[in-house]
Parts: sequence; structure tokens; C-alpha cells
Amino acid sequence: MSSPMAASLTRSVTIYRRHSREFWAGGFDEGVASGLSTRAAAQAEREIMFEGRAFCFTGKFLFGPRQRCEEAVMRLGATPIPRVTKQLDYLVIGGLASRDWAHTSHGRKIEKAIDLREKGHQVILLEERDWAVHIDA
Repeated sequence: MSSPMAASLTRSVTIYRRHSREFWAGGFDEGVASGLSTRAAAQAEREIMFEGRAFCFTGKFLFGPRQRCEEAVMRLGATPIPRVTKQLDYLVIGGLASRDWAHTSHGRKIEKAIDLREKGHQVILLEERDWAVHIDA
């Protein structure tokens, strides 16, 4: 990984850690996706496997732009994929509410992942905060 990319990821992790405690503690209730029904779909995981796994991201992230999230999982040996497919292992749901969720409480990627899970596929839905703590663990 190039030095500027590594420095950028390090800055993202530092900023995330600096601000996430008050954010997730409820200090910024307006616009937090975890207050929506996506919480019911997401599963808290004690351990997240990265090496050889496929990750997809949906929503907006406190961690940073989606590209930065994808770079973080690639650094740990995972493959980011743009859409929910049968090959997906983890769908990470951004902590910031999306404008697209104005009339529903979640997006199409979440619906498709839940559908795959109900059909027996081992897709794990993660909230951003549960995913982010494993990035620099």
C-alpha cells in the first residue's frame, strides 16, 4: 500500500476514534442510522473475519467515504464488492442516515441481504460501529 494511502487510512481511523464515542453515545441523534430499523437487521459480531471475505457497504459512514472503507478492508485481506450477491459475507451499514431512506428505514442492499439470509446464505449485516472497532484491532 502506498504511503499516502496508508497515511489517509490512519487519519480516518484517528478521526473516527476521536469523534465516535460521543456520536454513538447519542450526542448526535439527528441523522444517525442506528436509530432506524436497520438495527433490527444488523448483527453484532464478536469477531469479524477479513481474510478472503467479501464486504459490501451501504449508506454513509462516519469512518469516511465508501472508498476509504473499502481500502480499510482490502488492507486486511478482504474484497469489497459493489452489490449484494450470493458471494457476499458482510454487508456493513453506514452509521449516518441516508436521504434515500426518507420513506423507508433502510435501503435495497439491506433488503436483498436479508432476503439472501432468509434463503440460507450466511450474509452478516453489521452496523458501522461494530465493523469499525475491528479495523484497527
